[in-house]
Amino acid sequence: MTNKKDICRDIKYFLKQDFKLLLILILSSSSLAFSKEFRIPELTDVSCWSKDLSNKDIETCNQLIFMDVDFDGQNEIIKREFRSGQRAGDHFIIYKHSGKEMQGVQTKVMDYPPFDNIDYTTTFDSFNKEILIHLSGGACGSEDRTYKRISSKWTVIKRIVLDQGDKTCYKSTYEIDDNLELKLINKIKVY
Repeated sequence: MTNKKDICRDIKYFLKQDFKLLLILILSSSSLAFSKEFRIPELTDVSCWSKDLSNKDIETCNQLIFMDVDFDGQNEIIKREFRSGQRAGDHFIIYKHSGKEMQGVQTKVMDYPPFDNIDYTTTFDSFNKEILIHLSGGACGSEDRTYKRISSKWTVIKRIVLDQGDKTCYKSTYEIDDNLELKLINKIKVY
């Protein structure tokens, strides 16, 4: 059960950090559930999409972001690749710090799924320790993948695919089974 003081502390922490934050409070008869979902922060003072950015604004838009995106309690170093992601949105390169100062290479690019595909559409769920990646492919050609760390490996636990076959768009949902394999659980006609 989540303590109300912990909830207030967490809310204050995230609001101080200027993260886009979606708080979902679900009240039930026996407990209070608390979920934190967030995206990599947008800068509130500067619109990085403006074509008339000053040198200072360009510097602000390109500064490093420090945030725990793999839920291990240690902040990763995040570099914004301005407008280089899907649909001309921002893409992010995630670096893991070794935690050892002055000993060889201190940072390493996290170039494996899901961290090799983090962009402005990615949602991090710190309560369930899941990462939702959206792969845009048009009205009927997109895919959502939900990742979770299982036995120290990031695994797709859910896939929702919008796919066109025979001029008909279908939404297929796959979920992981006990053998850690994705199985089709639902397929519906969208249009």
